[in-house]
Amino acid sequence: CKLEKRKQKIKNYVLEWLNIHKADILISVSQYTAKITQQIFKLEGREIHIIPNGVDIEKMRVEKSSESSTNNLNILYLGTLIRKKGCLEIPGIFNEVIKIIPNARLVLAGKDSRDISTGSNSTWELMRPLFDNLSQVDYLQEVPHSEIVNLIHSAGVCIFPSYAEALPLSWLEAMAMKKAVVASNIGWAEEVIDSGANGFLVSPNMHSRYAENVILLLTDQNLREKMGMDANEKIREKFSVTKIAESHLSLYREKSNVD
Repeated sequence: CKLEKRKQKIKNYVLEWLNIHKADILISVSQYTAKITQQIFKLEGREIHIIPNGVDIEKMRVEKSSESSTNNLNILYLGTLIRKKGCLEIPGIFNEVIKIIPNARLVLAGKDSRDISTGSNSTWELMRPLFDNLSQVDYLQEVPHSEIVNLIHSAGVCIFPSYAEALPLSWLEAMAMKKAVVASNIGWAEEVIDSGANGFLVSPNMHSRYAENVILLLTDQNLREKMGMDANEKIREKFSVTKIAESHLSLYREKSNVD
């Protein structure tokens, strides 16, 4: 609500405030989320431990029997269709892409949602008229998690133009599968991606600039593959589920001994 500049329901604020202030240990998935939480709930003086989300790299593999070929001109968005994830920016970005790469395709995978700002029951219906060529867009709706690996594998580039996240698992999953990612440059993003090294970070509302990075990756195979490899290495170093579990256990043991 804060990031979208919307007023939070009093009931929700009170329940969250009570739970946070009763907690013995506070853990945040990102420095950014910790900072915002401290501001909202007046937690000056309370320590917040940073332990990010983790991804099981071994599960982010395509089985040989079901392996599909990668379409280097496929752009994948994976997540709920909702304003806060920058979905209403996607048509503008894709329109810029197909001006340069006319045969590029966009694949959207995620459940549709109500749009709070307009009252529309469907964010997808708000997106549809914004595309210059809807025939090049495939909306798969919500897909089982078992199919996500194949979707990521078949994509050339993954895009995540979000405005509000804590630390998104979808980014980690795409990077774990050695995919080049173009994501938003807001808050938490720099804790996941080193822009220009293992992904690109761009403001979601800068459609032309965002599209330029997508186009660069779609047309430069060497860069796309190198960035994907570097992304995978970043996940192995900092976001593997094994390392994250060890961080949780270490913290619990430390606090248990102190208390």
